[in-house]
Amino acid sequence: MSEHQRQLGEEKSALKWESKLLYVTRDVVDRVNAYKKKVSSDEPSLKASGLRAQIKDKPYHVSAKSKGGHQQRFEGGGREYCYCIDLDRHELGLQQVSDEDFDNSLRKSDGTFFPTTEWEDPRKGPLFQLVDSLKTQT
Repeated sequence: MSEHQRQLGEEKSALKWESKLLYVTRDVVDRVNAYKKKVSSDEPSLKASGLRAQIKDKPYHVSAKSKGGHQQRFEGGGREYCYCIDLDRHELGLQQVSDEDFDNSLRKSDGTFFPTTEWEDPRKGPLFQLVDSLKTQT
């Protein structure tokens, strides 16, 4: 993210970038496998150890401070062990955009500014859209 974009965020809070961490329960593997079965996918089943091995060396993986791993309280339950992903460091998270594209995203086709409630931040990749959709379901 450029200094220009940071400065605009300091001047107007609606434009300020908010870093996010995504916590995913470890049962995500079971859920993905159940979905694959439901849609009759030919892809092989995932294994939790395989997923852990795939993400542990990725730049977006957030290592847990304790040996047991991350724990989060999710809606309707107690603490669960989970994986943690830094959306700023994931290729489907924070998207780098030019200052020109960023500035253009602030205006409608007629040149007027979008109200902050209608503006869509071009830096938000598909994972942010997923997070936002999950928030609206609660």
